[in-house]
Formats: sequence, structure tokens, C-alpha cells
Amino acid sequence: MNPLKGLAKDDLKKIETTVSNAESNITGEIVPVLLSRSHTYPASKYKYALLFAFTAFVVLVLLDRLVPAFQIYDPLLYFALVFGGAILGYFLPLLFPSLSVLITSPAEKEFATFQKAETIFLEHEIFNTKHRTGILLFISFAERQALIMADKGIDDKVQQEEWDQVVDKLLVGVSEKRITEGIIKAIEDCSSILIKHGFISDEADQNELSNQLISDT
Repeated sequence: MNPLKGLAKDDLKKIETTVSNAESNITGEIVPVLLSRSHTYPASKYKYALLFAFTAFVVLVLLDRLVPAFQIYDPLLYFALVFGGAILGYFLPLLFPSLSVLITSPAEKEFATFQKAETIFLEHEIFNTKHRTGILLFISFAERQALIMADKGIDDKVQQEEWDQVVDKLLVGVSEKRITEGIIKAIEDCSSILIKHGFISDEADQNELSNQLISDT
């Protein structure tokens, strides 16, 4: 599922305006990112293949024991049916990519999300600000994961626990399909945290990074 399909042009404009308004009060650059997913999880093909092959085998054994009419005496037929189950499982996540996330462990999804966030941080040069005060607000929809990655100038002063509280509220909004409202509130909360820690705008501040929502569409 592409989360941006649920966002109208007005929603994107609201997010951009919120970033602009937030940055007018702070010495910092907030970059919101919303991706459909962080990784393709190629191992999921093999996991589904093993799962379907094992399921087919168990079903055949149960039928053989409990339903005499379904008894199979040809081992090659047994093999063909189990192998067919493996083939079906292998191609299932290729035909329906969203299924790859379902069979992936939380630790794998968290790691993939963090790696993708780091990649976005570098590709879009969020580090490229005068005072190293860029902030990545990253949401990966399929994984139901979000994180805030701040550059060194901010990370030295703001504790991770404060960002975690913002992320927790953001994920509630995403789970309730209030994506736009969740992102806007997260941007405003980031701005409030920076103001609390003294990252207050002055006349010399300039807009160094784009205010638009980054997506994978």
C-alpha cells in the first residue's frame, strides 16, 4: 500500500506549511519523510516457501492418516505436492509485496527502517546545514515504524527519550490513519523541543533544506 494515496494535495501543502512555520521559530531544519516501506525483505520468499512446503506436508500426512480416500502411495506425488507448496510460497510475496513484512521479525524491520533512514539522511544531505541542526522525521508505513534522526548539533543537547515520545504519538496517528495530523503534530513537537533547548531562530537564519514531504512515489 502506498500511504501517499491517502494524502490529498492539500495535505501535502499543510505539511509543507507546518515545516515552514516551525522553522521560522527555530535554528533547525525539519525534513519529513514518508515511505511505503524500507526494504523488500528478499528472505521472505524463502520463509514463505518453507512455510508452505511444511504446511503441505502436514496436510498430506493428516489426510493420509485420517481420510483413507486420500491416501497417497506414490512418494513422487508426495514430493510434487510439497514442492508445489514451496513454489507457491516463494512467489506469493513477489505477487503481493506487502506480505513480505508479515513474515519478517520486529528486529529485522527495525534494523531495515534505521538503515533506510540513515540512507535518506545522507542522500538528501540533511547534515548539510550551517550549525549541523538538521532533523529527519522518518516514517516507514509497511513496517509501522518511525524515528527521528537529529544531526550532531542537536543530538549533543537533546536526549533520545524526548524524540521517542514524539515518535510514540506519531505512530498512534499513523495506526489510526490520521497520517497528516500525526506528521503535523510531530513537526510541531520537534519545534517545541528545539525551542526548549535553546535552538531559537534569529535574523541570520536561512531555509537550508526543502520543506516538502519526501516520499518514494
